[in-house]
Amino acid sequence: MPKFYPSGSELPEGYVGKNYSSEIEITNTILFKDNIGVTISPPGVGLKRMPKVNALKVGGRGREEEDYHHIIIMGRPKLKVDILIHINGCSMGATTPGGEIDKNIK
Repeated sequence: MPKFYPSGSELPEGYVGKNYSSEIEITNTILFKDNIGVTISPPGVGLKRMPKVNALKVGGRGREEEDYHHIIIMGRPKLKVDILIHINGCSMGATTPGGEIDKNIK
């Protein structure tokens, strides 16, 4: 079963016109770009989501890899409203079957 951090259903509060950045971590599961979705509502509120990007070096070559276990919510809020972040999809299991992901965070 996937575990979320923060474990509750709220992220730190943001302020209109001020830069905002917060991270949601999903552990205890295997995630890829194609099996996880993140929606921020209402649209046009000034926030976007992006995966954490890790710099890797393999065989003397550097490359970047997107890590969908760490979802970064960032931007500059435009409106003073409750913002809902909906994470959905399905996880893949290594030693146990994967499961459905359906989490709402404000």
